[in-house]
Amino acid sequence: MPWQHTSYILPLLFSAVIPTVLALYIGQHQHARGAISFMILLLATPEWTLGYASELGSAGLSAQIFGAKVE
Repeated sequence: MPWQHTSYILPLLFSAVIPTVLALYIGQHQHARGAISFMILLLATPEWTLGYASELGSAGLSAQIFGAKVE
């Protein structure tokens, strides 16, 4: 898979780490009301972000379509 570097990929990767860390923290404190729902929402955010980063960074059309489907 050919990869092209754009200036948007690094901030997207960084922004995928923050919700993952927060979801791990909330996973330890599941006794709070709505914690499970919030943790699922936080884990959906990096999935979308990584799909978008792979769509932006891919040079081939099939890889871009895959990234859009993951998104």
